[in-house]
Amino acid sequence: MNNVPAMVGDWLLVWVVSILLILLPASYYFQFVVAQPEQVKKIINDSGVYDKAASSLVDQMVAQIKSNPKASEIPINDPRIAQIFKDSVSPEDTKRFTEIAINSIYNLINSEQTNTSTVIDYSANKNKVINQLGDYAGERLNALPVCSYAQMREVASYNTFNAPCRPIGTTTAQLVEQLKLELKASQTPLAKDTVEIKDTTLGKLINDKQNQYAKYYVFAKNAFWINLCLLLVFFSGLLYVHRKRKHQVIYSVMIKSAISLVVLAVISLLFFSKNPSNVFLRQNEFGRDVVLPVSYAFVSKFAFIQFTLAGIYLLVALGAWIWFRKFKTGVAGPK
Repeated sequence: MNNVPAMVGDWLLVWVVSILLILLPASYYFQFVVAQPEQVKKIINDSGVYDKAASSLVDQMVAQIKSNPKASEIPINDPRIAQIFKDSVSPEDTKRFTEIAINSIYNLINSEQTNTSTVIDYSANKNKVINQLGDYAGERLNALPVCSYAQMREVASYNTFNAPCRPIGTTTAQLVEQLKLELKASQTPLAKDTVEIKDTTLGKLINDKQNQYAKYYVFAKNAFWINLCLLLVFFSGLLYVHRKRKHQVIYSVMIKSAISLVVLAVISLLFFSKNPSNVFLRQNEFGRDVVLPVSYAFVSKFAFIQFTLAGIYLLVALGAWIWFRKFKTGVAGPK
């Protein structure tokens, strides 16, 4: 019974060391990947989502409008109009907007002022959409007959894209110009030239809890060194307690930690597989084409770090095993 406290203490020491070894890849990931905006931008770029982001977002909007046709002022479920929106934002534009947003978010977390923000100027894209919508509306109006007097009574209930006829006394050019003015004054992003990151949902969330996120960010930027220092302290204590058989302790702890890291890495890769069983992501265009590939890219980076450290642990375990086989001595604990 006198050895029970010592056994419990020894078990806790082994448990703490094992946990710190398993957490080491995560701390490295947070410090050298998540806390580094350039790394984040590189992972997103390498995921290949910029080629599909705009198109997938429009497809998702079309799906939502089909389920609720009155939800939009612009009939984006019209294939021609949907294509206009898709073509208005190139992969280069998507990348530029995304990287501006990433820089702004990291600057916002690092800043002591809550009113700092970055503006994304999409006026060129907006004007391109409005002009192409005007061209499409003009083609459609030119093919319509002039309204009868009976139809004129109901023409106010239609818009340029669904009107069955062209109002009496108007020209196509007048109607197109009126459409462009209405779009610029509509309750859509086409009414603006810019968007401030701090006014977005994510920007508001960060602004509301800026001090809290700033503390998390400071911790993330030092997570690996904190974890490594704790690991060295507790591992030194463990080796001191088992100083007469430290090679066996190193072998055992490293093997178990390496196996745990490999299992966790494989599970995470399977969970974020590019062919998921997640029903929501399979039915959601933006989730399938953007959210899932980006998530998989980040998980793959994390899994690579886990596999790398697992390999290092195995090499250390192998060295301890060779040491044990070559210099095999007594296995009794310290007296």
